Amino acid sequence: MSASSSMIALPESLLKQAALCADSLGVSTEQWLEIAVAERLRIEEETAGFFAARATGRPFSEILKGAGNNPPDPGDELEAS
Repeated sequence: MSASSSMIALPESLLKQAALCADSLGVSTEQWLEIAVAERLRIEEETAGFFAARATGRPFSEILKGAGNNPPDPGDELEAS
């Protein structure tokens, strides 16, 4: 690990699972954890980017106005209350 590494506390069960995965790949537990955290961060960034790219900033009611006045598809009808 780098000189600026930090200590984190993990439950023993997670450390054991990480160690088993690391052993199966032939890397240290620390290397495996570094890769796992990096992968999770990549997924979080991609997910945030996906939703940010699709955000319009328009109120939902404004978006619904563009839906038209078509009747609901069969099975999508609202039940009378």
